[in-house]
Amino acid sequence: MSNGKEESVLDGKEKLTDEQLGKLHRKFSEVIKRINEGVINYEDAKDVLQFIIVEGKSSDFLKVINKTHEIREIEYLIDCNARPFIPQGSTVEVHKKGGMWKWNPNISFYLSKKQKKGGYSKGNDLRKELENQPVLNANVLDYLLAHPELIPESWKSKITFFSGTIYRNSGSNLFVRYLYWHGFRWDWGNGWLGYNFNSDYQAALAS
Repeated sequence: MSNGKEESVLDGKEKLTDEQLGKLHRKFSEVIKRINEGVINYEDAKDVLQFIIVEGKSSDFLKVINKTHEIREIEYLIDCNARPFIPQGSTVEVHKKGGMWKWNPNISFYLSKKQKKGGYSKGNDLRKELENQPVLNANVLDYLLAHPELIPESWKSKITFFSGTIYRNSGSNLFVRYLYWHGFRWDWGNGWLGYNFNSDYQAALAS
């Protein structure tokens, strides 16, 4: 017996009515219109639809809409006071502590005047220039290696060194460790302070 509602049944499950289908179509058409106008980013819209609708997370989303829950930014805190990683056969010459530092992808970088002009600076000269700068130490480097998803894509074209920690190797040479893109993964290397640093080498500073 019909109850007067516009619905049909297939295998015991309710099907959408023509009215409901029309409303959904208009909603999706509005989303497409806003993407074409540049108001909404295509990738963002696709990810939201995937997460909320396809993966069935709408209940989580509605909790935020109904103000029973809230969305909070994840804080990535790095202990810059902790003992740094020490490569085998090396010792720590200098380790500038920085307390608990919150990861910020928009950190600043330092280049010497020579580097900015496309030239080179000796590592030891850069060390002197950076003495009064808020340099980040190697704890940040190792944290990023453990969480590579945090590293901005723009860093792939540069070599980022962390001069807050200076090491001495078994040959008594001073060096800093740097982060670089290995072609298919992130890795670290040594920057000897007796060598020249070109404009690709940027010193990471706390913002």
